[in-house]
Amino acid sequence: MEQKKNVLYVRMFGCFSAVWNGRELTGTARYSESQFLCLLQLLLHNRENGVDREMLLDMLYRDREIRDPAHSLHVLLYNTRKRLAAFGLPDVSYVVQRGRIYYWTKDIPVVEDAEDFDRLYQAAENEKDPDRRLRLYMEACGKYTGDFLPMQAGDQWVAEASRQYQDRYQICVERAAELLRGQKDYIRLEELGRRAAKYQPFLNWECLTMEALTAQERWEEADCLFNDTKDLYYREMNLRPDQRMVELHNLAKTKLEDGAGLLDAIQAQLSGREDREKGGYLCAYPVFDGIYRIMERMLERSGQSVYLMLCTLVNREGYPLKKEEVSKELARDLEASICASVRSSDAVTRYGTGQYLILLINTTLEDGNVVQERIRERFAERGRKDGLRYYAANVFP
Repeated sequence: MEQKKNVLYVRMFGCFSAVWNGRELTGTARYSESQFLCLLQLLLHNRENGVDREMLLDMLYRDREIRDPAHSLHVLLYNTRKRLAAFGLPDVSYVVQRGRIYYWTKDIPVVEDAEDFDRLYQAAENEKDPDRRLRLYMEACGKYTGDFLPMQAGDQWVAEASRQYQDRYQICVERAAELLRGQKDYIRLEELGRRAAKYQPFLNWECLTMEALTAQERWEEADCLFNDTKDLYYREMNLRPDQRMVELHNLAKTKLEDGAGLLDAIQAQLSGREDREKGGYLCAYPVFDGIYRIMERMLERSGQSVYLMLCTLVNREGYPLKKEEVSKELARDLEASICASVRSSDAVTRYGTGQYLILLINTTLEDGNVVQERIRERFAERGRKDGLRYYAANVFP
């Protein structure tokens, strides 16, 4: 989020920070620094209702041997004004006292993540439209980036506020997840689960991510997530994953096993190794066309040399034989001679009457001449004296 000028941006979730025009209002960890930060946290978070004087004195000095806490508070307020002015804030009375209540001044606008979270949470709870309600819950979840002031978790007021925000964040996640399920928006459900597991670990939020992965049939990722989660929970907390997550993992394992078996069957069916004869791969023209196209694309990177050869039956004058002159037996003998003369990696298809196309993979023009001679020899061995004519072209010159 782009920060506006002359606005104090306060972060309470995950860690404390206060930023004014790009400059953070923190420094060393000295005693005076801790008092300064404690005062800021109390006043900035309780801007509407203020902080009672007794509570302020108790939070600042209860663990200190201070003879005159009231005087120490007066000194702290004075130093706070000097310090904030030195950071570049307007020189105003930052802390306003009304009776026994201290308030942060309204002269300095403040944007606080915890306040924004509360506003979005309340708006979502009161919203009736499901789409707007989901948007508000998701925005509220985006504001939550960890426990409320975790470094001051021992302070009673911080502990109480932290528990309230934790509970409300869980409500936001659960209700947002329910709405995302209804919309079958498993991409955002996955993101929601991963984010919740990051900011509220060991509360089984990984189950949301697992649910999203299995709904998308991303079985391998679901299997990895379960194993990582199981190891983490056992190592850090000596806990087991949620039963729902175990059930989803069992589903993923079943699908993975089924998928592996199915893939083996598909691969066997595609390869046809068991019934494959030696020699070139004889295929229908549409299949040959597909092989040619994929080879054309592969050649752009591989640098292999591939030749397309056309073999045609011709008469004594060198003209192609007419349809009525090519018997089934003659075509079959030419087909067998071609397939026996090329390698198993080469493809062969019938193109027309007495014509065959041959795709010679990873070869040279000289190798093509050798192939032509082999075809002539095998064709002659079958008692055929018909002439053959060849044309060859480089697929990717």
